[in-house]
Amino acid sequence: MAEKKAKAEKEAKVKAEQQAKKETDKKENTEPKKEEAEVKPQAKDTETDQQKEKDVNMQKEAKAKRIIYRLDFKNFDDTYNIMSDSEKKVFWNKVKGQHVEWLGQVLVVGKDRVSLKCKRKEDNFNDVVFIIVTEQHYKLKTVKEGDMLDIIGSLYLHPVKFGSQWWVNNAVIMDLKDDGGYVY
Repeated sequence: MAEKKAKAEKEAKVKAEQQAKKETDKKENTEPKKEEAEVKPQAKDTETDQQKEKDVNMQKEAKAKRIIYRLDFKNFDDTYNIMSDSEKKVFWNKVKGQHVEWLGQVLVVGKDRVSLKCKRKEDNFNDVVFIIVTEQHYKLKTVKEGDMLDIIGSLYLHPVKFGSQWWVNNAVIMDLKDDGGYVY
């Protein structure tokens, strides 16, 4: 008799577990899973995180390159301006393609470039045009006139006449300061 009672209890327990499992399965099929609902926001966060990681990697690579002139555009430009034409030619052949890091105030923002005033405080003349790497074009949407930018890139073109600009190619925006003030 005890065996029959134990067997009946065991069958009832198995039946109850099966019923509970059916109800759980039914609930899971009708209610959206929290994990699935959270996938979309996580995907967006992941994209943002991936973009930030790309930027950090680009900045590290830019910093790792041998930079010949860092943040001191005024001395670089003043030295170039007092050279004779033949000295300028020799100097340009030496520095063309070399990496520079300069800081300046934004005067013009374009689709793929930004013009900075790095030296002249008295006028609204841009000293350097930076052509930004494609991966950072999205950053140009947040850059506005008057912002201060720290940018690394390779010298691409030199001024051909007094008052024209330097051009820097493959430029990576290192830092954006929206205080609009000069730090040099």
